[in-house]
Amino acid sequence: AIQSITKDGIVNFVNSSYEKLFEYSKENILGKNIFDFNSIKESELFKAYKDAILGEFFFLENLHFKSGISDVELILNISITPIKNDKGDVERILVIMQDNTEKAKVEQELKDDLYLAKRIQTSLIQCDYASIKDIEIAIHFEPMMEVGGDIYDIFQFKDTYYRIFIADATGH
Repeated sequence: AIQSITKDGIVNFVNSSYEKLFEYSKENILGKNIFDFNSIKESELFKAYKDAILGEFFFLENLHFKSGISDVELILNISITPIKNDKGDVERILVIMQDNTEKAKVEQELKDDLYLAKRIQTSLIQCDYASIKDIEIAIHFEPMMEVGGDIYDIFQFKDTYYRIFIADATGH
């Protein structure tokens, strides 16, 4: 979605993707002051727009924002670029917005799944080493990523016989 705002905060252009994403028709947004919208006032965009008018560039990643009419939560990546004239004064602000909602949700689900897998893996490799007599055991387990392909186990099955199992399923 693309939007252009004057240095006074007046919206002077939106494309059709903007209309679709935010559920505003051009008639409802063009000529309006961006700072009068509650959705702007209540978000990080308020300060970013104000600072962009002063000449600062912003990139906001995974900004949570409510859509216009249906109040659906969006997760946006937003680039806010001041456009300056020959004298270096800001004339307008170009705002490019990418809907990152689905990707951000999938990434969060993946993080949640990895956390669960890490907990499962950690519970699988925990042994009661205090019950093993006659040898001193020190273990340092650190997977390459959240979840690794390594697994180990130490088990005393007779008085002086121990089974030590170490495996690397991923080949790192």
